[in-house]
Amino acid sequence: MAFAVLVENNPGDILLLREILSDLPITEVITLSTADEVRQFISEESISPAFVFVDHNIPQVDGGKLIPELISAYPSAKIIYWSRDPVFNGIDPAVVLAHESLPKPMEYEELKSVVVTLVQSAQVELGYCQSSSNS
Repeated sequence: MAFAVLVENNPGDILLLREILSDLPITEVITLSTADEVRQFISEESISPAFVFVDHNIPQVDGGKLIPELISAYPSAKIIYWSRDPVFNGIDPAVVLAHESLPKPMEYEELKSVVVTLVQSAQVELGYCQSSSNS
């Protein structure tokens, strides 16, 4: 099974993503709210998360600047970068490095559909998909 990391400091967005991920075969969701927490996690956690959701606006640093560090530490993780920032539309190098980029805000059903599709396609790609589903 897989676990996910949320690099997010907005309680509403954390709740939203946790709710969506709770319906998927994700065994654990770890929330990191600052760049220092992300760097500490990288230095201590040797098992790669399957998914890392990185918000653009987190304390201490632009979340996109953490993407190269996350990719280096966890090359098999799928990085999903999301932002309300207008530079989000293709110029930011973090958008190019991430596996997926999502604009904020998204309607709940739209976000859920995108996340479910990402998780399911990654599970097939990584070879740990479930043979049956309760959906």
